[in-house]
Amino acid sequence: MHISRHSFAHIAQESGAESSAIKNILGHSNLATTERYMGSFDTSKTDETLRNVFSKKQSSATATKESGATKEEQAIELLKGMTPEQIMAVISAINK
Repeated sequence: MHISRHSFAHIAQESGAESSAIKNILGHSNLATTERYMGSFDTSKTDETLRNVFSKKQSSATATKESGATKEEQAIELLKGMTPEQIMAVISAINK
């Protein structure tokens, strides 16, 4: 969330939004804080980490689909690596 707030502030500024409006959207009491958020910052390491995390999950799911696995096998593959709490949340959502 922190990076997304910085990204939002930076993109909003580049789009021509007024600094005071961005300050209000972000809920900052001080314009100097918002100005720091609007500055550029290097997210290359974070971006690479996120790409690696999501590409592994995506490639695993894609490989399962391409292998001709049944829907049940696909579901099991997607549930691997989830915590018991996350799995219970999925089951709860299904039962609604």
